[in-house]
Amino acid sequence: MKKISNVKNWLRGGQIVDHNIRMLRQTAKRVSWATLIISTAYIVIYATINTTANDRKLAINYHYSSLMTYVGIEKGVNRILFNGRHITLKHPRVANSVIFISASKRINNVLLNSFFQSLLLNFFIYILISLYIRKQGKVHQADKFLRGGTLVKNEDFQNSLKRKQINVNLKLGEIPILKNTETIHFEISGATGTGKSQTLKHLIRDIKNRGDRAIIYSTSTEFISEFYDKSKDVILNPLDDRSPNWSIWNEVQEVYHYDDIAASIIPEVEAGANDPFWTDTARSLLSNSARKLQETGEYSTKILFDKLLSISLKEIAKIVKNTAAATIFADGIEKTALSVRSTLLSKLESFKFLTEDRGDFSIREWVKNEDNNGCVFINSIGDQHEVLKPLISCWVDIFASSILSLPEDRKRRVWLIIDELPSLHKLKSLEKILAESRKYGCCVVLSYQSYSKIQSIYGEKGAQTLSDSTASKIFFRSNDQKNAQHSSEQLGKEEVKVTNENLSMGAHIGRDSISISENEKLRELVLPTEILNLGDLHGFYRLPGNYPAVSFKQKFFKAKKIQANGFVASTKDNHIYMLESNVGINNSDGIESSANANPYFFNEATLGDVPDYVKMEIPFDNQHQQYSLNFNAHTPKTKVTSEGEDKIPANDDSKQDANMDFSKANMLRGV
Repeated sequence: MKKISNVKNWLRGGQIVDHNIRMLRQTAKRVSWATLIISTAYIVIYATINTTANDRKLAINYHYSSLMTYVGIEKGVNRILFNGRHITLKHPRVANSVIFISASKRINNVLLNSFFQSLLLNFFIYILISLYIRKQGKVHQADKFLRGGTLVKNEDFQNSLKRKQINVNLKLGEIPILKNTETIHFEISGATGTGKSQTLKHLIRDIKNRGDRAIIYSTSTEFISEFYDKSKDVILNPLDDRSPNWSIWNEVQEVYHYDDIAASIIPEVEAGANDPFWTDTARSLLSNSARKLQETGEYSTKILFDKLLSISLKEIAKIVKNTAAATIFADGIEKTALSVRSTLLSKLESFKFLTEDRGDFSIREWVKNEDNNGCVFINSIGDQHEVLKPLISCWVDIFASSILSLPEDRKRRVWLIIDELPSLHKLKSLEKILAESRKYGCCVVLSYQSYSKIQSIYGEKGAQTLSDSTASKIFFRSNDQKNAQHSSEQLGKEEVKVTNENLSMGAHIGRDSISISENEKLRELVLPTEILNLGDLHGFYRLPGNYPAVSFKQKFFKAKKIQANGFVASTKDNHIYMLESNVGINNSDGIESSANANPYFFNEATLGDVPDYVKMEIPFDNQHQQYSLNFNAHTPKTKVTSEGEDKIPANDDSKQDANMDFSKANMLRGV
């Protein structure tokens, strides 16, 4: 088979080479004929212009008589029209006449000059015809743009903006942001190390230089290290010593804010789960419990936890009276009621890292205070993130909803920058702020690595809605085919007329031919494989409006100096997890479990019919074979002594260790 294949390849190659040689010969022959005709015409025209009619006649007669004399016809005569009358002269006399010879020399000189000029002209004409033929071949072979988007280089695009005198408001490194387009939001996608953070750093620098306000969320500390200004910026991370004290009551300015905050703390179930019962009931229990506590005048996050753990089901029924959760607790459905409570407590796990002191920092008040031109940095590091995710998601969601309560002002600029959107719970206000915040002057930046993760949280339609709500698109390399496909689709398509060339060959020369056909085709401006193969800092962007997609290479951001430590471990001694609590859970009236029995454990019987997607939110203790709210937290290290729990001294090197050391008998009880 291999030998047969080699023979076929040899024959095929021979036919192609032979065909190309014949085509080359035909084309060269036709070009040569064309140049010859043009050169001849040039000689004739040049000679006619540079000689007189009389000289031409004399020269013709001279050459005629010279020829006759040369062949021996000396007795012949030549009738010549001279001064209006015909005269007859013998050929030898004409051939030796000075008048005729001089005229002939003048004509010969002109013809000789025109010949050499025609040679040079012939050379250039041959080249020009060849270039024209090649161009025609290229034009007919090239795809013809019909409609749709176009793709250009960044340098050409920016030169075009300058020629058209289009105002550029910001520059994200190499990416120009057109004036008044910030408020129709940004989408930035790319794998780790491809350029997302570099782009965000360019943006944050320009934001701070302009005096814009911003809330910046990130799972790393690099933005704090390079941009934090302690004189006007705020860090929100309960495990960071610089973070102000905060509680949910600081955000309550209207009664409905309880429900709003509860919805932020307890997100909707992930896309695909159809039972909102557990989520809605837990939200109702939290919002009403927080409201009732505030009405008593004695309220804090710790008190809220203690109440949720210690009060009986009948007391809870009173709290949630006239709400959706009332039936569950009033009818004495113990298993279901305890399951709802366990679901709520699992969502509140991260709140135990807040301090007992409610503090006075309010995200809503910060948003309303337009005299403040600082930034709020919300962050978590490494192993802190999972346990802090509900709290951080709540903060970001409160900011988003607070923007929509401001007076309308299109000139205002407040930024919400979310680095790694899928690292947060589903934000209930995100879709709304993307759709409505332009008139409030809010600019949203969504950054992510995996579009499929966004789909798993917000659903396929929800993720598409978020993407469709952003007008400025920036895409770096993706390591995922689906993500690359999404990026390709967002950059747009073009409709072109594609030329197809078919070559047919046969044993007979007459069988060889080339046929050319044209077909209309719709195709991507950038293929998914191109996005998969991009180098670091290389990418594509598309701006809102009638502008092309642009290929670019991002500048590497060089910070002038480190502004602050990215993370400073908290030295506060009133975090809720540090405070003892002797309360137990009242499972029903008259039945109370002690703290030593570990009130944070729930077994299968207790959880009842809780769906699997809810149980997944509650840690499972393999040793006790129970679902456990034993918060394995990322906090300053503690050690257990016979007298109880002590904080490790500040000078202990292990203080920065983020893992808590719990014993079986003495679990952390203060949630």
